[in-house]
Formats: sequence, C-alpha cells, structure tokens
Amino acid sequence: MGDLVIIGAGGSSRDIIDLVGDINRHASDDGQRWEIRGLLDDDQSKLGQIICGVPVIGSISKAADVQAHLVVGIASHRNRRVRKAVVERLALDPARYATLVHPSASVSSWARIGAGTVVLQNVVIGPQVTLGRHVLISAGVTIGHDTAISDYVSTASQVGIAGGVVIRESVYIGIGACLREGVEVGEGSLIGMGSVVTRNVEAGRTVVGNPARRHS
Repeated sequence: MGDLVIIGAGGSSRDIIDLVGDINRHASDDGQRWEIRGLLDDDQSKLGQIICGVPVIGSISKAADVQAHLVVGIASHRNRRVRKAVVERLALDPARYATLVHPSASVSSWARIGAGTVVLQNVVIGPQVTLGRHVLISAGVTIGHDTAISDYVSTASQVGIAGGVVIRESVYIGIGACLREGVEVGEGSLIGMGSVVTRNVEAGRTVVGNPARRHS
C-alpha cells in the first residue's frame, strides 16, 4: 500500500480520488494499491474540508514535506500552464510523482507514459504513443498510433486523437474535440469543445468549430 497525496482540491482531483478507488478494487494480490492521505490546496478556505472522503491537509508548499507519492490534480482551460507552474515551483525529484492508469484503460505495450501522468476511465492508447510528464487524459479519450503528447497537456473527456498527431506542452483540449491524423498543436494552445482540428494550430492560439478556426 503506497501513500499518495493529491495536489489540488478541485474537479480533477475528485476524478483522481475515484480513479484510485478503482485501482485498489481491481488490484491483484501483489498489485499496487494506494492510500490517499490528503489533498493540498492554496485556497485556505478549503483547509480542513473533507472532499470525497479525503481531507484537505495544507497548502501546496507542504508537498515537499509529506512522506508520500504525489500527483497533480489541477487542470484549467483558462490557465493551461498551471500544472507546469506547480511542478516547477515544487522542484521535486520526478520519482516523487505517481503515474496512475485506470484499470479499464487499454494501453498498448508499445506506448510510453511519463511520471505524474493520469489516465482515467475507458481510455484507449495505441502503439508507439508517447505521453509526457504530468499529462491528464480524461475519460473516454482515444489516442491513435504514433502520437506524441508533451508534458502538462490536459484533455477533457471523449476527445478523439488520430494517429501521428503532435501535441506540444501545456495544451488543453476541450470535451468531444477531434484531431485529424498528422496535425501539430502548438504549445499553450486551447482546442474548444467539439472542435474538429484538420490543420496545424499555432502556439498559444484558441481554435473552435468544425473545421476548427482561430478564435484568438
């Protein structure tokens, strides 16, 4: 039984609490199980609250002091670089971070998943896919073969990513979006919900619609 502390006390952290419960229920006799010791959040009004059965035990700066593995449960389409900012602020050994994959996920044996990454329910990850560090893949996402997803990327649920796609650092992909094979999405971009991306997206852009067009 490994100890785990989740950074953040918002919606993504609640998803991770459920994920850990499912991992524990489906673990084999010698499989990895986790005990969630608490949540860390800089919103002082949350201190001492119990969220989905887990207490908020302190601010994010306490992460260096806790004797547990960590996972960052923070994602925001408004601030796509928030998870990177937290990890860089803490400056901890990558070995401190847990990598969590839901037992219902189908992950190719030829895929690679980086430290601190979270893969939620019913995700399909094809062969030769690379997920970087601290990536959040939400429920029902499909990632095609030979796709490369960089650090700190977040997807909402039901996203479809075709083969050979390149997604740069700190991108947020909204619910139900689809990305055509071979496209490249630049660093810090936002793909709006339901958008159909058929061509490359420049860094820092927001695109929406079908086909997706520049919004800002």
